Amino acid sequence: MGKQRQTERIQPFVAACRYVVGDRRVPGFLMNLSSAGARLHSDVEGPSVGTAIAVEVRMGRQATHLRL
Repeated sequence: MGKQRQTERIQPFVAACRYVVGDRRVPGFLMNLSSAGARLHSDVEGPSVGTAIAVEVRMGRQATHLRL
């Protein structure tokens, strides 16, 4: 039997984003968005577990940018 999701996902959902570590901005894609989190994919190796990052993403067609 498959793993049951704790929270509902917004699917399909893929948005271009960047994650920020210090002064470094790394491009990627935000996927599987839910009220409990999301999956971030990048071609660059991610930071160590426990490292604080910010995620910059543009949501919708308006010029509204969110920093999470």
